Amino acid sequence: MAIISYANQNVKILIGKQLEQYKDLVAKINTEFAGTSPGVFIGRYNYPNVNIGILAPPQIREDAWILDAPEFWYEQKFSIPNVMGARSQLVHSRTTSSVKTFSGKIIEAMQEIAAASKPVDTEFILEKKPSLKVDADGYVAPLGAHAPLKKALFCENPGIEARIQKVLDDDLLAKDSLALLYQKGTGISRLSNILSTGLLGRKKKLVPTRWSITAVDDTLSKNLIENIKYNKIVDKYLVYSNEYLGNHFEIMLIPHCWSFEVVEWSYPFAQFWHDYEDHNGRKSYADSVTGAYYSDRLAVAEYLTKIRKQASVLILREVMPSYNIPCGVWVNREAVRGALEKKPSVHETQESALNEVFSRMKMDRKKVLQNSELLHIARVQMNLQRFL
Repeated sequence: MAIISYANQNVKILIGKQLEQYKDLVAKINTEFAGTSPGVFIGRYNYPNVNIGILAPPQIREDAWILDAPEFWYEQKFSIPNVMGARSQLVHSRTTSSVKTFSGKIIEAMQEIAAASKPVDTEFILEKKPSLKVDADGYVAPLGAHAPLKKALFCENPGIEARIQKVLDDDLLAKDSLALLYQKGTGISRLSNILSTGLLGRKKKLVPTRWSITAVDDTLSKNLIENIKYNKIVDKYLVYSNEYLGNHFEIMLIPHCWSFEVVEWSYPFAQFWHDYEDHNGRKSYADSVTGAYYSDRLAVAEYLTKIRKQASVLILREVMPSYNIPCGVWVNREAVRGALEKKPSVHETQESALNEVFSRMKMDRKKVLQNSELLHIARVQMNLQRFL
């Protein structure tokens, strides 16, 4: 996957510079504070005994939702410093728990925050004062200061909509609950929080946030794709383009039945990743592109559902040096969604479509053509049709 390693010294330096302006703020936070919590976070290290916690700024504020709102960040075209600034304002008040045997007041508080219709005013009692260290990887949005949590008490009753509560109360498989909540308009970030906190499924368990994001993207896109396969195939080659936070995307819809491929390339390092699925879907995890594959696929599946078409879909992602701090796979999901909201260019041939795509990219065209399973199959099918 085209991610920037947090272990990279240059990335550490850049993050350190971003943190400077928040040191004074964090230093003023005591072991007790009240804050408005927009979400939760569950770690994956030392699984199945993991860090679990609540995210909140160290003050009550009506706009706390902005600190955990990737869809809004993209809509407002947040820069990397904007994203880092939002996340650095959050304190990750945490403790540890087994993912299978979990209970207690902190877990209950996390579940209510995850399901609540808006951020919840909460009082936090910590074991010690927070320390400032932003963790950043290519899967989840960066996290700010953290501290061991002793107790979390609500300053208000969390409001959970009846439509959400009904799904949570029903004895459904997690994938069916996710589908229902999504159909009712629940956003991806909120669905991830709900799944993470063990609210879904017959065999309930906590799910690390990094995994829950991918699980939501994967589950929802699979559901949509099953219906997409009954749609008519697009009759032209369609090309969409977008760029966000130093990530350049080219999306090509090819007039063939559903298949999907993602090719990622980092410039100037020329690192290359790709994963593919045919009409029958994947049988294993996309371990080259990893989580971004499923975020891309959901955005594409949403679009094909909207236009009531199917296609073979190729996504090319070029990661530029300006994407110097990893912000999470939401960048992929929202950038691909954004690309597909634009008017596409229309082409009669695959060659013409590819000429346009590579006119905007530094990616090695020859290497893409040599490695792309989707383009190879499309060429073979096109050649066969000439003889029919």
